[in-house]
Amino acid sequence: MAEFELDFENGPILVDLTPTEKNTGLGYKETAKSDEKREEEQQHSNEAVNNAMQTIYRTAKRVSAMIEALGDDNPPSKIELAFELSLREDTSVTIVKSGGVSHLRVKLTWKPGDD
Repeated sequence: MAEFELDFENGPILVDLTPTEKNTGLGYKETAKSDEKREEEQQHSNEAVNNAMQTIYRTAKRVSAMIEALGDDNPPSKIELAFELSLREDTSVTIVKSGGVSHLRVKLTWKPGDD
């Protein structure tokens, strides 16, 4: 259910979606990957990035709708929205907690004389 299209003209964006591993001590780790494994990782990365873009898009649209709902004759001249996203191994996306709380920072600015 894409609400916009992404341009993959410049190649895929790869995201490290591997779970964080604890130090397992001595041993070896497979580093060579098959073409199939690389393709699977690329598909997961693309899905995670698409999910992140959808989250950004929907969040921005909600803030925009809120500003429009104010019905103010003097809308802000500038709107800033800040939040951090976490892309997870299952390609889901969440707004990251900071200080134990998930947050969005919205800054509305009116230029002098914008009334």
